[in-house]
Amino acid sequence: MLVLLLLLSPGCMPMFSDLQRAQLLAPAEVELTAHVGTYGVIQQGHDERHNNVAGLMLGVGHTPDVEWRARYRRSYLVRESGGARAQVLSGGPKFRLRGDHLSLYVPVGVAFETDASHPDDNGSFDTFAAVAPTVLIGTNTGEFSVRGSLKLHLQTTGWDDAFVAANVGLCIPVGPVAALLEFGVAALPTNLKGIFAQGSFGIAWRFGGPSGERVP
Repeated sequence: MLVLLLLLSPGCMPMFSDLQRAQLLAPAEVELTAHVGTYGVIQQGHDERHNNVAGLMLGVGHTPDVEWRARYRRSYLVRESGGARAQVLSGGPKFRLRGDHLSLYVPVGVAFETDASHPDDNGSFDTFAAVAPTVLIGTNTGEFSVRGSLKLHLQTTGWDDAFVAANVGLCIPVGPVAALLEFGVAALPTNLKGIFAQGSFGIAWRFGGPSGERVP
């Protein structure tokens, strides 16, 4: 999916949720996901902060081995020194690696941040670009789908802001849609004082394609 621009800046924290399966969509099949989430971190010598995020994600099957994703997210960072808002646009291809259980998603994206908490750039916009190669792992257990992911996030601000992340999630069919739960952690290899964590919830609706089935 175009699921992700992982954003990390001096004022914000990384966003690294996936909320998608390893199995690719069938050609012409569409998946629409609405989601919310919270990210948190406590760093030694820094204020406690958390980031509230809401967004939409669109996936479209292209060929049996390629899928395209697009994602829009809006976030609000809450911290002791003030708040910051950002809008994130991201997207890219997903490739089948091994059957329905292993795939590679390569999203790129841009974040537009408005940080009104710093007097020097009150009302200004900062832009960040990033790429986040992500390995998606999945398996079906009865009616449930268990999902996981591992990712490396790189952005234009340099290697010091690169981080690695891992997520695990569950997909529960509910009528024509599916409920998605996901939890994850992320860390900066260059600064292990801070560990980031996220919890996300989404509702996915899959339609079109040869089967028109709901999300498994």
